[in-house]
Amino acid sequence: MFSKKIYYVGVVLIISLVVSGCGGAPKNEVTDPCKKDPKWYSNEDESCPKGFLCGVGKAGSGQSSTAEFKAKSLARNDLSASLAQFTSRELRAAYQELEGDAARAAFDKLFQTDRFATVVEATITNSIVHIKTDAICDSKNWYWVQVKKDKDGIDFKSLFEEASDDPQLSDSDRKFIKESMDWADDVLKNR
Repeated sequence: MFSKKIYYVGVVLIISLVVSGCGGAPKNEVTDPCKKDPKWYSNEDESCPKGFLCGVGKAGSGQSSTAEFKAKSLARNDLSASLAQFTSRELRAAYQELEGDAARAAFDKLFQTDRFATVVEATITNSIVHIKTDAICDSKNWYWVQVKKDKDGIDFKSLFEEASDDPQLSDSDRKFIKESMDWADDVLKNR
């Protein structure tokens, strides 16, 4: 009698330990949004619409509005870098087709100026928030943000015009860039 009671109590304890140990933990790991970034955030190439440049940002804070602001700022900085890389890469590819080194030298100097970076950043200020996800984890508000900018909506001509006023550029480089703006604008809109 005594051994059957101990046996049943032991079996019940083991079963309850197994059930409580296996049943709760995996569910929390799977549904915890802060263990893993959202799928769209991890795969920016698929989530960015065709014909757009995108930037992503993630931030956490004790206050929701601060976390969102930080994430948007980081996303816009990322978008600014994407725009500068896109402009530089596409123009370099296009002026490889031109004869002479004047275009290459002038635009390479332009891309290295601080003014070009500042003008690109100003172009990004009116970018659109494309995707936004938020969650609360460990008493912190987290935001994942993707911003986008339509390539057709970027006025490359005015971007080059404003950036070419940089005093670091020589007069001949400045003149060449201003004469080439229509060509550069056409190249970037058709890539």
